[in-house]
Amino acid sequence: MLSTSGLDTVIVPIGGDIRSNISLTQPDGTVTKINEPGPSLSAAERDRLISAVASNLGATNWLVCAGSLPTGVRDDWYGELVELGRRHGVQVAVDTSGEPMTQSLHARPDVVKPNVHELAELTGAMPSTLGEVIEAANEVRHRGARTVLASLGADGAVLVDADGALWGHAPVTGVVSTVGAGDAMLAGYLAARVAEQPLDEALRSAVATGAAATLEVGGGRFDKREVSRLVTTVTVSAAEPVSAR
Repeated sequence: MLSTSGLDTVIVPIGGDIRSNISLTQPDGTVTKINEPGPSLSAAERDRLISAVASNLGATNWLVCAGSLPTGVRDDWYGELVELGRRHGVQVAVDTSGEPMTQSLHARPDVVKPNVHELAELTGAMPSTLGEVIEAANEVRHRGARTVLASLGADGAVLVDADGALWGHAPVTGVVSTVGAGDAMLAGYLAARVAEQPLDEALRSAVATGAAATLEVGGGRFDKREVSRLVTTVTVSAAEPVSAR
């Protein structure tokens, strides 16, 4: 699958089996996920994986740390990778949840991409309005993240950095599956940043790519033509936290 996608891939052999995640999608868009826990990594396997990452950082602008951590890897492992990226002059994005996300903040990742539920995990309160989402994102920034790209599902996304907050939204109909839409959103954001587009255009790209992924069956798949169409429909505007109103 990776070869068919045209991706350069470095294989790091492990003793266990890679996991399978199953998503059951109903006609009304309801998705049930059945995620296996995955294998446990030995210390030697973890070290080989770190070495593989380090040896390939010279040819990239961004390192993305995404997903849950396997058994045998400490919760601060993504934090180690953030520091590794910084030593190589590479920016790092973290897209995970729970304690691994919390621990990664100590290393000051360049971007984190929580959803609303993950923001609630980080801050201890579920945000229910756009202003509360921005306040929660700012709290995450104060704890270490330089930029927060928060996905809000059908309500779009918020991008918060030291200069303020932007909200982006695209009208989408005919949603097939939301599996992988957040991953696609982060990919759209990073593609725009690599192309040195300004933050408002990066958010526009992120929202359009995430929205396009909801129109496809399969985790994070999307049609580039749909991204090009949707990007013209994305509304991006400045937003403020509750305390600023």
